[in-house]
Amino acid sequence: MKNLLIFTYGISLEDWERYGLISRELALYKQLSEKNKVKYTFLTFGNENDYKFADILRNIDIIPVNKLISSKISKFQFLKSFLLPFKLRRVLKKIDIVKTNQINGSWIACIIKIFFKKKIIIRGRYDLLNEHINLSKKKV
Repeated sequence: MKNLLIFTYGISLEDWERYGLISRELALYKQLSEKNKVKYTFLTFGNENDYKFADILRNIDIIPVNKLISSKISKFQFLKSFLLPFKLRRVLKKIDIVKTNQINGSWIACIIKIFFKKKIIIRGRYDLLNEHINLSKKKV
């Protein structure tokens, strides 16, 4: 089985390392990959620097988005992210399941689901609306 993990929009492997998350986050995917013969491809929002993690990822492929849709204006990069699935169609033909790491970035998975008929798992963790409601209650 081949899975695509779409990182949270704007997050790279370098960010995981900088925030001290990389070993914890990679442990699950390495374990699934080794024990269950699951192959992963990471779609990160980093650049070529994410390739420096290839040694610790072992058999996990890396696709840094900023190498595909570089733009100096972040607004354009966001808009270009909607075209990513079409740029990655060769990769997507081999993918069985697409998983997002957060809601922020899940539009890419939704486009893949609609146009490429792939199964998706969307993980959500932070609910901005509920957080806003909770903050509003505290101020009253």
